[in-house]
Amino acid sequence: MRVPVAPDAFFGLQDPKGRTQYFLEADRGTMTVKRFLSKLKAYAAYWQEKRHETRFGIRYFRVLTVTTSAARRENLLRAAVSNYEVEKIGRMFLFTEDAALDLKRPESIFGSICTTPKGGETCSLLS
Repeated sequence: MRVPVAPDAFFGLQDPKGRTQYFLEADRGTMTVKRFLSKLKAYAAYWQEKRHETRFGIRYFRVLTVTTSAARRENLLRAAVSNYEVEKIGRMFLFTEDAALDLKRPESIFGSICTTPKGGETCSLLS
C-alpha cells in the first residue's frame, strides 16, 4: 500500500548554518498510532526515493509533529522507534506538544522542545 505524503504545512527556517525545510504534521490525536506510523513510513520512503528533490528542489527536510500532549508524543515516539525504516533516519523526525510552544514567547520555538526517535534525544528545530 502506498501512502501519499500530504503534510499539514511546509515551511523553512534559516540560521547562519543554512536553511532547513520542514513538513508539519499537526496531530490532534484523532488518528490511530498505527495509521500515524504509516505516515512516518511514507515520509521515510519519500526521503529514500529523493522525491523531495524532484518535487521541491530541496536536498534535506525534517518532519515536525506537534501533538496535543506529552503522553501522545510519547506514544508516537514509541511507534516511530518500533519501525526500522523510521528509526534509522530518526533525526529527521521531530516530535513536540502544544504546551511546549509558548506563543507569548515566540523565541521558545528555538529551545530544546523536540524529541527524536533516535535515542530519544531532545533538540531544537535548528539542531
